[in-house]
Amino acid sequence: MNSLQKILENYSEIESQLRAFNDTEFKIKPRGLGIEIDIPGALSTLRLGKNQLEILEAGYLIDDVRKLDYHRDCGISFHNYSEFFITIEHPQYSFLDLSSDWPVTVPLRFRVGDVSIIVGEASPLIVLLMESHYRDSDVHPDGFSSFATVRLYGVDNELSAAGFHKALYYINSHYLKPVGLVAALRHVESDFDDPLGLFYSEKRGSHLK
Repeated sequence: MNSLQKILENYSEIESQLRAFNDTEFKIKPRGLGIEIDIPGALSTLRLGKNQLEILEAGYLIDDVRKLDYHRDCGISFHNYSEFFITIEHPQYSFLDLSSDWPVTVPLRFRVGDVSIIVGEASPLIVLLMESHYRDSDVHPDGFSSFATVRLYGVDNELSAAGFHKALYYINSHYLKPVGLVAALRHVESDFDDPLGLFYSEKRGSHLK
């Protein structure tokens, strides 16, 4: 049994999230009693030790890794990589809700200045770092892996929120407006007052702070 296999089996509560890295461009490797994750296109490697993996397995957020930041329950940043959950809906027809899937099989890729942007299904990285803490199995029985996200490469942590809003503007004005759809920031924490989103919720489309 190789050391990575042993690490995966040691963390049964997050084993499925760790195995989701297989056959993706995010490469996961064993490092002592922990792991390291190479982030493609960002020239960054996230190292998670035994303590951090145990924190994720217990359903908490990591707060002791330098340059790793959480944007409330909307996304993450690490060095020059950021990723945010989004919804994709029709503004007038609430039944046309694509927020649980990117509506096409091929990710959307474009640049804004020096920042490379990919819109598609959630990366295994954001799922690993956020799902165990925020997922409510009654509301999201299939987890977060099929959620749509915006990935930004080449933007510093301090500018990631501004970079996301700029990317969101381009997504809406250049790509979704012609087909009548709108993308907005998604909060993944369950809204217990309206878990199905049947009524207006201040969480839907609210801004990062």
